[in-house]
Amino acid sequence: MAVFQAREVVVGVTLDIVPDEQTVACSWCGTTASPPPVTWTVQTGARGVEYLCEQCTRDNVRKIEGSLPTDYW
Repeated sequence: MAVFQAREVVVGVTLDIVPDEQTVACSWCGTTASPPPVTWTVQTGARGVEYLCEQCTRDNVRKIEGSLPTDYW
């Protein structure tokens, strides 16, 4: 369970909610990490935010590139 810390923004009363520590799981193999390593891939889509561990990213890089929209290239 993540603990959240709220910060007040200088202008107005808007709050910026930032997780203090976040545990994530690889969407493909289930490996967990806390906090998410910089070597992991983050992708967003219809299912929300998904993380892929470094090994799954390396093993499936062609599949990942093939799912990018043609506008990306």
